[in-house]
Amino acid sequence: MDRIIKRNIRIKVIANPFAGGGQSHREIPGFQKRLEKDFEQLDFSLTNGPGDATRLAKEATANGFQRVIALGGDGTVNEVANGLAGSGAILGVIPTGRCNNFFRMLSLDATRENACRIIAEGEVIQMDTGLIDDFIFVNNAGAGIDALLTEYCHAGKSSLLSVAGMTRAFRAVMNYNHPPITLSIDNLTIKDQFSLISIGIGRYSGNGIKLIPHAVVGDGLFDLCVIKKKGKMELLNDLIHARNGKHINNKDVVLYRGRQLSIASSKPLPFQVDGSSYEMPAKSLTIRINPKSLKVLRDRKYKLSG
Repeated sequence: MDRIIKRNIRIKVIANPFAGGGQSHREIPGFQKRLEKDFEQLDFSLTNGPGDATRLAKEATANGFQRVIALGGDGTVNEVANGLAGSGAILGVIPTGRCNNFFRMLSLDATRENACRIIAEGEVIQMDTGLIDDFIFVNNAGAGIDALLTEYCHAGKSSLLSVAGMTRAFRAVMNYNHPPITLSIDNLTIKDQFSLISIGIGRYSGNGIKLIPHAVVGDGLFDLCVIKKKGKMELLNDLIHARNGKHINNKDVVLYRGRQLSIASSKPLPFQVDGSSYEMPAKSLTIRINPKSLKVLRDRKYKLSG
């Protein structure tokens, strides 16, 4: 019976050969061979540049593919999700990027065999997404040092606790100017100088940093981590502790939850969405939660909700 079901499922794989610093293309043939064991109606497409994955995902849903698989990193997942918006198609992920923070919400096992097994046998869950105008994010957005850390993450895959990772964190802290920011979370408004604002559906950002350790996918709420301006060494200490989510006990680290938030700054503000730089369209932006708006395949053995 299981084999008959797989025979009737149409799978579209959208593969980014440039993910993982250009190493992803070497893994694509192996993933294709493995998926062919489970699915007879399997189609692969390669991306050539920014926006391709969104276009290919839209074409896939228009052509009746029930499952659309993002093979790449967090940026590829984001593009595919934007292409699936409103379609009802199910998103699957095969992680070949540098950080793969979205996949950390789906499984603790990122091996080829397990990733392909999830595509064939995974549990379908409904996740929240975030909306900036009509643009979707599926894991994390952030301003200030959060955005700088993400930018530096693309320079290498080092852990924040490694020498290289510490160097990048130090650069982020030293290079950030603190413009006055007005942050509104539902009916709460805060005006201050913030070092970091992290907005999460999932728990992980950067290279597996748990800035928002209590985030729950599908609860209809954003989780936020806000760190006010402080001494550079104190801030660096917060980032080190964030690797394991222990920064939340430190002074001036505050967690919030909400359904809508806006960020306004009189000066340009570094901002990232799902691990990619995002240019704020004006001096302010508004982000809304879109509850249970994305169907995703997750490891049945993985019961953590973040």
